[in-house]
Amino acid sequence: MQQRDERKAILTGMLFAVLVGFAFVANKAALASGGLYDVLAYRFLFALAGLPLLLYIKKESLRVPREDIPTLVLICSTYVLFLFFQLIGLITCSTVIGAIFFATAPILIAVIAVPVLHERLHAIQLIAVLAGGAAVILMISAGEGTREITLVGGFFLALSTVSTALHSILTRMHRGKFTPTIITSWVVITGAGFFTILLLFDHLRRGDMLSFFAPLGNIQFLLSAAYLGIGCILLSSLTITYTFRILPAAKAGVFSNISTVISILAGGIILHEPLTILHIVCVGVVIAAAFIINHRKEQPG
Repeated sequence: MQQRDERKAILTGMLFAVLVGFAFVANKAALASGGLYDVLAYRFLFALAGLPLLLYIKKESLRVPREDIPTLVLICSTYVLFLFFQLIGLITCSTVIGAIFFATAPILIAVIAVPVLHERLHAIQLIAVLAGGAAVILMISAGEGTREITLVGGFFLALSTVSTALHSILTRMHRGKFTPTIITSWVVITGAGFFTILLLFDHLRRGDMLSFFAPLGNIQFLLSAAYLGIGCILLSSLTITYTFRILPAAKAGVFSNISTVISILAGGIILHEPLTILHIVCVGVVIAAAFIINHRKEQPG
């Protein structure tokens, strides 16, 4: 029974890696057919449309104590900002660069966890943190101009990485208060409301309210937004939650690293973005650093 559960957990982990791995490509495809607010709003609206099915499967209530609402809003805000900053960064940066930035999140989480969660970093972990940071700096400094990265785009991708790291830390801090289903559901509701209002105001400012639904007429945008909302928000949340429940964190964390590899290969092969030996070396260092940090945390002592 345990072996069967572990096999299921590995399969769901691989599904998570594939779903998230192609998210950068889907973001790029959606941006090519719609504006920033269009992509964000419809991504969450598709997730909102699929939310009832999630709640039916999990059979959980969305009610939380009134005193816990500010904390839940803060957790949701960090995730919403993560996607917002990431999409702004991808406007002027390649998916390869975006994936490498995203791969540094586990490293940043480990650093933040030291003062916030009072966790310890062993010597090998500290070396891994420094190596991962150095790899990203090298990748940025040796970039090939606007084909890969811009200063503004890199800044927003960095903000996105910080936001997702804070989201993970806050989720870990308050895991006794909120289940993954509660957090995912309120993230979807918060994001759908916030970005839909932004999109409506943008159309109102331009005086073209009738074009609100125009992006849905583009099949590329429609499929990309549906994939980003249902696949990358709802399904990825369900799959990685199950994987972490069955497998040790050190093993389950590897699937996030696999998703980074998929993102980089997808950017190079599907979008024909620059993919050099430097990219491969840098992402190898970053993924190894993330693995070492998470693996060492599972060791006694």
